[in-house]
Amino acid sequence: SARTWLFAIARNILKQWFERRARARAREGPAIERSIADLGAGPNTVLQLRREQRLLVAALQRLPLDAQVLLELVYWERLKARELAEVFDAPEGTIRTRLRKAKQELRGTLDELTRTAEELEMTMKGLETWAGELRDAWRR
Repeated sequence: SARTWLFAIARNILKQWFERRARARAREGPAIERSIADLGAGPNTVLQLRREQRLLVAALQRLPLDAQVLLELVYWERLKARELAEVFDAPEGTIRTRLRKAKQELRGTLDELTRTAEELEMTMKGLETWAGELRDAWRR
């Protein structure tokens, strides 16, 4: 579909931007392993979010770029495995494995950031709700 085609283009543009930035700074490693944390978050945005949301943002920013993009396309854009396979140019089975791994990485990162097991569970459970709230707010 045109939607998944556009997401694939956006992903490739983002990857190319990171690669150009990496060359300019003479960093080591592939650009796709970088994360949005390298860009930094605006203080106003972060301060306005509730603690759980701040934890989710911080955890997402620490993930590799492809994991971030994958989770955001699942939760915010509600893409299905078939569509994700087109965006990432990979088989659906590979996408399902990457998604499972990305969720595990997110949970592991949140585990490091949260104070209690209860806070971890509440934050993980709140991901889909928060994504829905953001999606609805942006579409208004």
